[in-house]
Parts: sequence; structure tokens; C-alpha cells
Amino acid sequence: NCRELIFAKCGNIPNMLSPIPHLMWLKNNEKSIYDKTFKYTEASGYIGLKFTGNFTLDYSMASALDYGMDTGSLKFDEGLIKAMGLAISKFPGLQANTESIGNISAKASEETGLAQGTPVFIAGLDIFAATIAAGATSAGQGFYSTGSAGNMIVISNKRISSPSVTNAISITDSSLSYIFGSQGSLGYSFDWFV
Repeated sequence: NCRELIFAKCGNIPNMLSPIPHLMWLKNNEKSIYDKTFKYTEASGYIGLKFTGNFTLDYSMASALDYGMDTGSLKFDEGLIKAMGLAISKFPGLQANTESIGNISAKASEETGLAQGTPVFIAGLDIFAATIAAGATSAGQGFYSTGSAGNMIVISNKRISSPSVTNAISITDSSLSYIFGSQGSLGYSFDWFV
């Protein structure tokens, strides 16, 4: 059972937002697609790839969504990924949100009009960017938002592991954590009353 191993290394348990069970399902049920897949990434990583040619995933996304990242070492844990039956070669490079993933390539410059050589950064989860926009940037501060989902985030200078909340690395300072809980259909539930 990988769930306990994921929790021990990542500080989180797989949930509805986690791609790991989906990747495992793909390998076990659509092996030809899995075998043809070069790398996994999230939307921000894909956009970064198109701009720079580099496959990357940021610390905040990897730590929040249980990609097999050991949050202590800030690296993918090869033993954990192997235990999940997945290939480490299919995982993208990890990158701090505060570091450039590369520069705008000549091709991307031609296609977009952006200046070649411009540094590119990837941002991480939208709710983390909203937390910063709301002014919560230091340990002890928090943020609550309601939309399609409800999210409560508290910033901590400690890594707190609990199966009841998600622990993610801050997008501005990898020594800080976002401790958050989500109710994935809060906003949608209003349809029941209308």
C-alpha cells in the first residue's frame, strides 16, 4: 500500500486533486499510452515547456499534489515512485518558484512576440497566488476563499503532516508551508438550493 509511504515522504495523502492515482491507473489500464508518454507535468509546466523547451514542475505544485516529492529534500523520491510502479524518467525537473525555468526560446519568441531570452517563471497553484495577492505572505497569516471550492490556508514555518489537511511548499519561500483544507464542491452546492 503506497498511501502510507506517500504520507511519510510527502506529508500528504492522495486525494481527488492528486494525479498519482490517475497515473497509476493509466499504467495499469492503458499501458500503451503510459509507455508512449515522455513526461508528466501540470498546466504551468506545459506552458513553461512551450516557452523554454524545459519540462518542469514547481515545488508548490509537486508538494501539494503528491507527485512523489520528498518535501524534506525537495527532490523526487525514486524509491517512492518505484513503489508506486511509475518510472522516475517520466517525471519533470523540480524547480523553485523563485527561480527561472529557462528563457523564451527563438521559436516561442517568433510565435508569441515575447522577447527571446526573457526569463520564464512558473507560478504554482492558483489558490497560492491568490493567497499572496490577498496579502498573506508570512508565517501565522492566512487566507480563505470561496468559489467552486472553499479553501482555507494558513502559512506556517513548520511542515505539518495530517491526513486531514494538505501541506504544500510556499511559492515565495521554500522554508514556509501552506497548510490548507479544501471543500471541492462548496460553490457548486448552491445549485441544490436554487
